[in-house]
Amino acid sequence: MNALLLMSSPRSHIIPVEPLIKELKEKNSNNKVYCMSTKNNKDLIEKFGGIFLEYPDFIEPASCNNLDVNEIMVKTDELWKAGKIEEGYDYIIEKDIESVFDITKKQIDYLCKIVRSYNIEIIFRDAVDKLGRFVAEKMKLCCIGYMTHNMYSKKYFERNANDLYAVFMNAKWRLNQLPQNYFLNLRSRAEAFYNKFGEKSFPVYTHHQLDPMSDFTIIFSSESLQPKQSFYEDRKYLIIKPLSSRFNIEFNIDEKLEGFIKSYPRIIYISSGSFVTQSYHYYKNFIKVFSEYDIGIVVSAGKFNAPLSKYIKDNNIVNVYISDFIPQKYVLSHTDVFISSGGQNSILEAIYYKVPMLITPMTSEQRMNGLLIKELGIGETTYSLNNNESIAHQINKLLRKDINTDKLDQMAMDLKFAKNDFKPMWEYIYEQ
Repeated sequence: MNALLLMSSPRSHIIPVEPLIKELKEKNSNNKVYCMSTKNNKDLIEKFGGIFLEYPDFIEPASCNNLDVNEIMVKTDELWKAGKIEEGYDYIIEKDIESVFDITKKQIDYLCKIVRSYNIEIIFRDAVDKLGRFVAEKMKLCCIGYMTHNMYSKKYFERNANDLYAVFMNAKWRLNQLPQNYFLNLRSRAEAFYNKFGEKSFPVYTHHQLDPMSDFTIIFSSESLQPKQSFYEDRKYLIIKPLSSRFNIEFNIDEKLEGFIKSYPRIIYISSGSFVTQSYHYYKNFIKVFSEYDIGIVVSAGKFNAPLSKYIKDNNIVNVYISDFIPQKYVLSHTDVFISSGGQNSILEAIYYKVPMLITPMTSEQRMNGLLIKELGIGETTYSLNNNESIAHQINKLLRKDINTDKLDQMAMDLKFAKNDFKPMWEYIYEQ
């Protein structure tokens, strides 16, 4: 059985899919697993055993820059500065949804040609993919959606729609300037926009990035991390946990890093991810505050490595180890507090090594992850509507292990001794 995986562009969307690719390969040695993504992921896909296919120029995965964010934010800021807060959010919502409807017949026809050329019998589509469902329907193929982070469905938000959507839309500091319960009916307004734009193009599921709305959905997470409130009774779900090898500590660790970690009784690790990163001032402010404490600070600075290194040198700061790349699993295995933007991969790795987290989110998904980490009692978030604690107070709580350590230990054990059961997936496929 040949499979086609319609993947995304960030590597963070590729890494979790390894168990599925290996399962499809191992089920039958004759199976071919074709993985369509962008060129930057070719090495990873082939390492996992997949056959890499590159998206053509006229198909841009949804996570690429197919939305002129800067242009939209300039217009939004103009509205907000004029005191038109509600109009600003209405504009963001409509433009963001409008950008989804860039599907063309040419794109669908191209993927149908791929299906015929490689004798594809089943399609797996990342939730951010917008083409797979149409191709599967046209070619009469079985199609399974998957999430590379937790699923936050309409059902999940309806527990407390006004507050949860306010967090999702980054509205904490503007709530008092919006009509009361402005976000209570956000979903219905979003659905109206999806229907409006769908009439002119190919219809897309509302908020498909958070829930692929497929009859069978794979979620790359863990049972203790994925909120069950997102599940519908008339759909089937399979949670797939990372392979144990995913958490193996890196080899050939720099001696300076090893020596630095051994020199301090406590370590704080700061990393904001690689696809969407925090600002130079974000790192600088943390470094400035922690420079006064007897705590070792390890910073994965990415593109800000050079200017931050200069700042550290100019100010004679000695308790900071900084690099554009940090062997994360090695550092987490020695870390007392992890300051993270809250991406799914980093959260799972922190749980595996039982590290309390301070989530400083940037994206909608990360804000939801932060709320979940706080709700589970295994960390803190800087973004919730009812939180007025200072970051310093939150970090001190984490350093004192003022968290649910039993819960964190249990979640770590779930990952360390995890075994994936793909039987429900195969039963669904054979039924189809």
